Amino acid sequence: MKSSESPLNKPLRLDLNLIEVPFTTIPSVILDLYIPPALWTINPRRLLGKVWWDSMRRQVYKRNNGCCLACGEPGQLDAHERYDYDFEAHISKFKEVVPLCHDCHQFIHWRSITNPNKRRSILIKGMNLLKKNHLLIPESAFRAAGIWAPGFKTKLYITEEIKASLDYPGWELDLSVLQLTEKQFKSIQHMVIYNKED
Repeated sequence: MKSSESPLNKPLRLDLNLIEVPFTTIPSVILDLYIPPALWTINPRRLLGKVWWDSMRRQVYKRNNGCCLACGEPGQLDAHERYDYDFEAHISKFKEVVPLCHDCHQFIHWRSITNPNKRRSILIKGMNLLKKNHLLIPESAFRAAGIWAPGFKTKLYITEEIKASLDYPGWELDLSVLQLTEKQFKSIQHMVIYNKED
């Protein structure tokens, strides 16, 4: 048998539909800071509309195999917007959209949960996820859940300086990471910072 006829020299054919895409977990994503109140109504989801948002959500859900980025659980997902913050210049730079299950997403936004029992339940689930992954639990989560845990390792989640900065009314949004069309850019340019490269 000639070496060129060896089965090892034949191209490998794979049915990509049968290969399970692995998912990633990054539990620390639930430690994201809350969005500055000045930007609650100014975000990519509202600025770019439902069609853009639905397309973005579907892409990130598919990219992580329909699983929560924080805990890895499959099921119904929420899309969470992530930002980098410049606390001195008061600029919030949009970074990405990630898939989170409802409980992990609620942990990030626990301040908006008005039912004390639901808030406590969400905080405890989130703290258990952080503990399981050997991450420091925010001191604010312990306090909000009404838990006293002497000797347990915590971190100060939001310092007074960061809280004062986040509450500043003059925050601006930077969407330069997005590849916006000229039409999209013109429709939102009066509302955001956008360093569009020529």
